[in-house]
Amino acid sequence: MNKFLRNVGFYLLIILVAISLIDYFSTKNTTKNEIEYSNFLQQVDEGQVSRVVIIQNNIRGTLQDGTEFTTVTPDAPNNDPGLYQRLTNKNVEIAAENPPEPPWWSTMFSTIVPIVLLIGVWYFIMQQTQGGGGRVMSFGKSRARMSGADKIKVNFKDVAGADEAKQELEEVVEFLMHPKKYNDLGARIPKGVLLFG
Repeated sequence: MNKFLRNVGFYLLIILVAISLIDYFSTKNTTKNEIEYSNFLQQVDEGQVSRVVIIQNNIRGTLQDGTEFTTVTPDAPNNDPGLYQRLTNKNVEIAAENPPEPPWWSTMFSTIVPIVLLIGVWYFIMQQTQGGGGRVMSFGKSRARMSGADKIKVNFKDVAGADEAKQELEEVVEFLMHPKKYNDLGARIPKGVLLFG
């Protein structure tokens, strides 16, 4: 299950990056030759502009030689009646459009990404607190395993001559029998003993 989720997450990430790149380049390509607003007014006064399309504060237009341009007005064209007067005096064709609505996948992308991120963070936290994604709902279950006598390959004869293990065990027994001597030195009772050898 964990491997499946990792693969799905990887493919979702690739899809999200692809959508972001498509959105970025599609909006970047729509911006034509951008000019300053003052240059636009000068070209209108010189009669070089043949057609304009007004979309809120953006003006998209075509010059007499067919070159397309865009510019941004400091105020909305509704607040500047002098602009309409200038355009009509120079016989410029005027059109207006509503601002384009974002594509459906862009809207879906902006609503799904936060949800996916929240689910991912929740999954990561649950995995960290429970020691793995497969054990999220196994709160009281022990992970101990039974090992039969036939699986044990080491017996007492194999470790009978291990002097270090014997010495460590003797120190623990000495500590348990005479704790005052060790407590005076600042030692505490061990919580467990790890024997190896």
